[in-house]
Amino acid sequence: MYIPNSFNFDDRKEIISFMRRYSFATIINTKNELPIATQLPFSVAELDGKLFITSHFAKSNEQSVCIEDQMSLIIFTEPPMFLHLEENEKAEDDEWMNDEIRQVYIESLEAQRIYLSKLNEEPNIDEDLIRKQLYLLDLQEERLKLG
Repeated sequence: MYIPNSFNFDDRKEIISFMRRYSFATIINTKNELPIATQLPFSVAELDGKLFITSHFAKSNEQSVCIEDQMSLIIFTEPPMFLHLEENEKAEDDEWMNDEIRQVYIESLEAQRIYLSKLNEEPNIDEDLIRKQLYLLDLQEERLKLG
């Protein structure tokens, strides 16, 4: 995967910190030679110099069987709306975020909140991770309402 120099990390501690901070990531595999992806909350741990990345698929998710016998690509990214909001706040230009886009984004945050709340009912889910993701959703929604 190509990574531009400005986004490349060399420090292992910095990489792990980034993965923990932005732990809602996308996991990609293939099924029938086509890409298949799911966004999930991940837990990142390091033990004896080895990195362990764990999450939980719903049994009904067709991707859950794909991860058993193939390598996975997990993409950790910063929330893109934060970047756009910060850039545009600095430029004092909010025209890109009209009311319709703002409402659609708030609705998507609510859908994520509902999903995470249901996921939190599962017995093996890390409640702290879910709580952290819900908090991040609250922050995003608050920033959108203020804008």
